Amino acid sequence: MIPSRFSQIPAILPAALLLLTASAAADDLVRLQGATMGTYYSVVIEPVDDASQIDRRILRQQIDDRLREINRRMSTWDPDSEISRFNKSQSTDWFSVSDEFAVVVVEARRIHAASGGAFDPTVSPLIDLWGFGDVRPKALPEQSEIDSALAQVGMQHLEVRTDPPALRKHQPELQLNLSAIAKGYGVDAIAELLTQSGYPAFIVDIGGENRAGQAKRSGAAWRIGVESPLGGLHRVVEVISESVATSGDYRNFFEINGVKYSHAIDPTTGRPVRNPPASVSVRHPSCMTADGWATALMVLGTERGITVARKHQINVMFQDVIDGRIRETSAGSFASKDPSGTASAENTDTDEPSSEQPNATQTTANDSGAVEQVANKPAQAESAADKTAIGSRNVTDAAAESAVGEFNPADRAPEASATRPTVEDSSGENHRADDAAAPVWFPFAAAGVLFLIAVAGMAIGTILQNRQLKGSCGGLASMPGTDVRSPCEFCTKPIEQCSNPENRLRLQQAASGNPDEQEPLTTDSVD
Repeated sequence: MIPSRFSQIPAILPAALLLLTASAAADDLVRLQGATMGTYYSVVIEPVDDASQIDRRILRQQIDDRLREINRRMSTWDPDSEISRFNKSQSTDWFSVSDEFAVVVVEARRIHAASGGAFDPTVSPLIDLWGFGDVRPKALPEQSEIDSALAQVGMQHLEVRTDPPALRKHQPELQLNLSAIAKGYGVDAIAELLTQSGYPAFIVDIGGENRAGQAKRSGAAWRIGVESPLGGLHRVVEVISESVATSGDYRNFFEINGVKYSHAIDPTTGRPVRNPPASVSVRHPSCMTADGWATALMVLGTERGITVARKHQINVMFQDVIDGRIRETSAGSFASKDPSGTASAENTDTDEPSSEQPNATQTTANDSGAVEQVANKPAQAESAADKTAIGSRNVTDAAAESAVGEFNPADRAPEASATRPTVEDSSGENHRADDAAAPVWFPFAAAGVLFLIAVAGMAIGTILQNRQLKGSCGGLASMPGTDVRSPCEFCTKPIEQCSNPENRLRLQQAASGNPDEQEPLTTDSVD
């Protein structure tokens, strides 16, 4: 006798209960997701009271509106934005801008000066010339083309004031691109919105730039995973009222005649920086500042960058790939012996050299991601030659990251983000990175549990109208979360879409039955 469909229900109930149990632990957290700046955003909130009292639709609309407003000011891919109109203008008179536009430019100038010119948001002509705009080059530019672009580059050609807010070009052809700092500003803006709305405990993630609010009710910190250029996680950091921003070179490059060209451009030579770090992560209370410094230190490189970081008390972690292994060089709270990097950052925004400089730590990691400390020694005093080089515009690799791709979804895929919030365990307790990695059996147990969840989802889908649940991998892709990896990666036949946050977002929209519910804010992107 062939059993009826309904006779299978008792056998599947335990698996269904497992699905409910797995998601019940996160019921006290509110998660909102959407698209902006050519990438994704993710907001996780721990409500002060009952999570069911939060109107998610209204809050998400407020977030979307705020991000649209920032794009209208600073997106070079919006022809009517403030920055686009400023770039089109050939006038050398004062050009009125919004308060927040002027604030971002002021911070960009400050980082430019403190980094010895390594952060330069006027390098757009060089970015376009080398093909990190919307068109990839088929051949290398001629020296005459490079010289012509160089003549239009330089922060000395830009003036800014805040009262009333306005910018002024000293050179009519000057182009401004705030991509390497604007995404961090967007994170700060959403963090401020949440705080003013009565949600002080949160974590905001825009394309891998993160900022955490106050600690959770349990007193636990928020956890952010920093990716390894070799794959997987290199480090998990715990943050409270702090930001983590990462600039990565290992995904954004082009290749001509077998030679890879970095997306970091040296404005003194007009050419891509040679052998930049694979990844640079910065911790700072302001995500805008962390974003800008991550770019500047990427351009300076590990050796000069660590010296500048010590001088200005910047919490930084460099990752270099050497002979198939990760070599970490870090300063400030990243140099803590605690692998979770929970040491608090103090005085990280001063421009004066500190009398007590942070230690520098170097570690290496093999292909599996295991970290091994190599050296931990006090920072050495800067030599006169170092100080002279860093203060000069002629310093080698003194370039800004070409981040036009941040407003271009084709150039910056969402999965390229290098810092993401990590998942909580079922008890809500946060574990340190070494605690999470210690049990050898844990990955196998976790994979087994997630496999059972996937099987349960597909089984329920088969019972209900003889199809899978909406989403993919038995509905797992439509389950939002703050995990660094998609649960779909544990399926026996994972589909490509599961590893892409934008595609996961589209799957979630399809699963909700309302594709327009989370309409992307813009096709622009920030790096």
